[in-house]
Amino acid sequence: MPNFSPGKDVTPVRLNQLPQAEVEARAIAARFHATPLIGQAATKDEVLRRIFNAQIIHLATHGLLDRNTGGLQSSLALAPTADDSGLLTVLELQSLKLNADLVVLSACDTALGKLSGDGILGFSRSFWRQARRALW
Repeated sequence: MPNFSPGKDVTPVRLNQLPQAEVEARAIAARFHATPLIGQAATKDEVLRRIFNAQIIHLATHGLLDRNTGGLQSSLALAPTADDSGLLTVLELQSLKLNADLVVLSACDTALGKLSGDGILGFSRSFWRQARRALW
């Protein structure tokens, strides 16, 4: 899990592992005869490499809601590498062109965000225009 700072001048702390997320990922993968990305294999680069061809995307991880910038810096926690923090932001998600039929966000705060006249600005909006169906 990556390090995360909940505030501007707050020392970052390492996010806790989510053991049940691994159990969830393995169960979903078995159901759909897929190979789950878990632990250190679930880097941002690897997720982004595989996500474009996926018909079903199931993300079981920490969801980190940014309440300060209208949710635009909200992130999903992935495995960090020497070159990357492991945080996949809403801004990065919005730039993706996906072919998925279904996206499942199984993470805290993924249904939250800033309410606007256009809906909720947050994680779900990042996938809304891209997937045919989105669940959170």
